[in-house]
Amino acid sequence: MENIIIGRLESLSPEEIINTKSGTQLVKRTIVLDCSTRNNETGETYDNPVQLEFVGKAATALAGFSVGREVRVAFSLRGNRWQKDGKERIFTSIRPYRIEAVPQTTQQVQPYGTTADDMPF
Repeated sequence: MENIIIGRLESLSPEEIINTKSGTQLVKRTIVLDCSTRNNETGETYDNPVQLEFVGKAATALAGFSVGREVRVAFSLRGNRWQKDGKERIFTSIRPYRIEAVPQTTQQVQPYGTTADDMPF
């Protein structure tokens, strides 16, 4: 099962070149998605900015995207466990691996009775 998050692209960083310990270079880009939600009962909006870091091939896939576009991002969760001062520590990271535009729909709903095929029964 893949993890998916959908939101409006709020910011997109320029490419950053990272030098690894092994001497290779990786491209890194960071995006911020606006994944705010609205409570239909109260009308209150809950701010939910989500920052994701794309590395390597995934970072180069961001070239065709611009701020304001609604996108769908597939990601995996990775956890690392270690001991420090006798206590177990766990670090969880989000690793996005695919981004795609959410199709913009322009479908309009026709009211009843606007076509010759409409039957009242």
